[in-house]
Amino acid sequence: MVTNEPKLHVQTNAASTNVPSIANTGTQSSTFALTPHEQQAYEAMKKDLNEEHLKELNPISIAKIYVQASLDGEYDVVYALYTDRLDRIRWSKEEDEKIPPSDRGTREMILTQFQGIEKGIFIQTSEDEGYIKFTNENGKFGFQMIKDDDDIWNVAFMPIQ
Repeated sequence: MVTNEPKLHVQTNAASTNVPSIANTGTQSSTFALTPHEQQAYEAMKKDLNEEHLKELNPISIAKIYVQASLDGEYDVVYALYTDRLDRIRWSKEEDEKIPPSDRGTREMILTQFQGIEKGIFIQTSEDEGYIKFTNENGKFGFQMIKDDDDIWNVAFMPIQ
């Protein structure tokens, strides 16, 4: 079990127009944002889709990049973040490219679904599997991660449970 993961925080910045807001039931609104290190890895991934850029990131950071790529409609990056373990691939890149944006969810749906993931806890269940346990106003969720043969954590196909 990984317990020494760095704590991640949610930035609160009501004046920001570039960062999507996640509405809370309380009086404050939280924003989803990548850290500078995560943003750097994300920008590098967008250029060449090389997952080596993720090597130094923890599973929660990789999941956050997945969420950001989903929000930005960077579907090549989303697919590159999925595991490449042959026994875990659920659909091909070609099949993924045929999925219309309307079937991938709106920004609001994505933000609602993944609200709180940045505050989650990664629980490693085996040498190459684990999940991010997180809670939001819709309940408790698990976001499945798989460590590939290159020792980089990747997102499982259909990660939410």
